[in-house]
Amino acid sequence: MNMNRQSHLFRVGILIGVACWLAFSGLGTAGDTTSDAMEKLAPFIGKWKTVSLYPERGLKVPGKLEYRWVLGKNWVLVIFEGQHPERKYWEAIAMIKFDVEKKCYISHDFFNEMDPILMTGFWITPRTLRFEMKDDGGSSGIDYTVKSDGTIYQENWILPMRKSKKITLKTIYTRLNVKP
Repeated sequence: MNMNRQSHLFRVGILIGVACWLAFSGLGTAGDTTSDAMEKLAPFIGKWKTVSLYPERGLKVPGKLEYRWVLGKNWVLVIFEGQHPERKYWEAIAMIKFDVEKKCYISHDFFNEMDPILMTGFWITPRTLRFEMKDDGGSSGIDYTVKSDGTIYQENWILPMRKSKKITLKTIYTRLNVKP
């Protein structure tokens, strides 16, 4: 077999391997429509009570949270309000949508008095959704894991450049039994 033929077969083999890996790993989301991707967020929809733990200090803080479909189920509105003993107010608002071209979720987040930030999101496992942002100093993010009992576990983290990942907040969501 000549070298050109071997090289061609090698490249074809690599392409087939990559295509299979994308298909079976769940990373190939090109077929996802906005409605398919948004429907994957259904386990979050509803009203929740939360308990957040600051692991370094042992401080536990209660809150309430709502995820709601808006604008024809093309967006999810997230509203959080907590009772933090060391802050005048502890709130967050987010608007989440799926960007088919970028193949990821986009979240516009408002935390307390800060300017809004933009985070990108993707499923890192079938039950864990990660939103993160990166800058010159490293990355930070929030992982949301849907548990088999219906609760959600949230883990906020930072990953500074050339340092270890640090968990800054752990939160458990428990669904409120609210009639529609």
